[in-house]
Amino acid sequence: MLEFLRAVWGSTPATVHTPYTNHSDPWQEKSWSWPDQAEAIGEWANETDAAGHSVYFAVVPFDGARQQQNAKPVQWCWADLDTANPESLVWKPTLAWESSPGSYQCLWRLDEPIPAAEASELSRRLAYATGADKSGWNITRVLRPPGMHNHKHKGAPPVKYMWANGPQYTVAQLRSEVPEHEKAESAELPGETSAAILSRFHLPEQALRLLLATPEDVEAAKTLPEGRSGQLHKLACLLSESGLNVGEVTVVTSGSPWNKFRGRPDELTRLMEGARKAAVQKPKPRALLSVRAQDIMAMKPRDAGWLIDGVWLADLWGIVGGEPKAHKSTLSIEAGVAVASGQPFLGMYDVHRQGPVLLIQEENDPMYLWDLLHKIWHTRGLLPDPAIYLDGQTTVLAAARDAEVRFISQEGFQLADMEMREQIEEEIRRLGPELVVFDPLYKMVGDVDISKEPHRIQPYLDWIESLSIKYHTATMVNHHLRKRQGKTDTARVGQRLSGSWVFHAWLKSALYSDLIDEDKHLIRVTREFTRASRPALNVQFHFGEFGTTDYSTDVSEGLTDTPSGAG
Repeated sequence: MLEFLRAVWGSTPATVHTPYTNHSDPWQEKSWSWPDQAEAIGEWANETDAAGHSVYFAVVPFDGARQQQNAKPVQWCWADLDTANPESLVWKPTLAWESSPGSYQCLWRLDEPIPAAEASELSRRLAYATGADKSGWNITRVLRPPGMHNHKHKGAPPVKYMWANGPQYTVAQLRSEVPEHEKAESAELPGETSAAILSRFHLPEQALRLLLATPEDVEAAKTLPEGRSGQLHKLACLLSESGLNVGEVTVVTSGSPWNKFRGRPDELTRLMEGARKAAVQKPKPRALLSVRAQDIMAMKPRDAGWLIDGVWLADLWGIVGGEPKAHKSTLSIEAGVAVASGQPFLGMYDVHRQGPVLLIQEENDPMYLWDLLHKIWHTRGLLPDPAIYLDGQTTVLAAARDAEVRFISQEGFQLADMEMREQIEEEIRRLGPELVVFDPLYKMVGDVDISKEPHRIQPYLDWIESLSIKYHTATMVNHHLRKRQGKTDTARVGQRLSGSWVFHAWLKSALYSDLIDEDKHLIRVTREFTRASRPALNVQFHFGEFGTTDYSTDVSEGLTDTPSGAG
């Protein structure tokens, strides 16, 4: 955090402010002499954060108390973006960070310090132009610094950097390019009721579910990372996407169960701000999609615990690591079929939450997948025997049992490509999967040498983790283990992951596959979890001839062999 504050406050002497709160008692002010007390600020912030208090900082430096008349010149504009994603803004921020899952804050660096009042006015323009919080531009505004935790939200999610290398702007450029703001109250509201407005539009099912939410649904939403505010914003975006203008969105959201401003003097202003923000973000048009009865039945209350008993934790993230030829893909596909169908994993471990599965894979060729899927689906009782093809088309099978397993296969997916990531998120929002698989990691990170530059993949792991948090899905990443180096290699199996220190600090579930006998397709699978332990598995795959459905697995618990290369 301290390096961030050095970047913001520079080296000019001033009084800087870091107020804090535990979100139940009144805010506490804290001021410092900068830069003389820089090191003390860092130590105090870490201790205060560890004690369960949220730490904030004022962007503007002061000459004394945090009051407008004491403000000194500042070289930044600032915004509390709320749910407006900084990656989609016209004026890319110089510094951007995630203040809580799905909420953001940012700073724009200017080419010279300017009076705080002028920086505040530019910040006001940026807030209105970007769909940010319209109350977040004042001189005394405080934001959350990266490196701390947001103790207002369940689980105290970390405040995380997105980037710190955005462009610098001239004051003249922002004054000429960012339009003057217009007050939310000035927009005209339609002279229609909510019902009359909605009768003219075809809304997606997700919007209808939000409009028909019960008081119990609203109460339950308060436990989600995005809370009730996130549901209100989601509804506004869906309405805007369906063709409603700002005034129409305001009227409809005002009558919805998610209107948390009802009865307040600024109710109309706040709802119209949300409607403008939804319109500014301009989400991509969605196709109208039908929903299967099985999907509706799958929408039951979420519970904590196992996704697959003793194999993978629900709603969390982790690694399937393996030596070359150690059947990482087979394990992850077996897991996907088990979750989608509800059939036991490897015929042995029960599935606790059945639902759709999305696999993004870049390694296995179409013929390999064709053969393996036929074998697994047939063995798990998902295809009739003999197989039945629909309409005479040999590529369309009639399943004996339903299982929603979807592939994005060999499409060149790269974790650094923000557009591809957004497409993955869009598919996750549409599908609502219980499990998302990335196979394998090394083909999705471009020219990054994971073994030598593990720090470069941390942002990618953070994004995968965010998928689990935002969409309540388990995520599984396939990655390589190095082979054991003979009998003297005593490294724990997780330490053999390429770039192991990054993964060990990150994962919540792990399956590590050691190859025991390549000819017999025999592997040992070590299981590792954050809150449980289980004995290793010995798994032998029996693959029949290519193109046949001959396939079976033998599974036993405990150590009965030594890994290949260990003697």
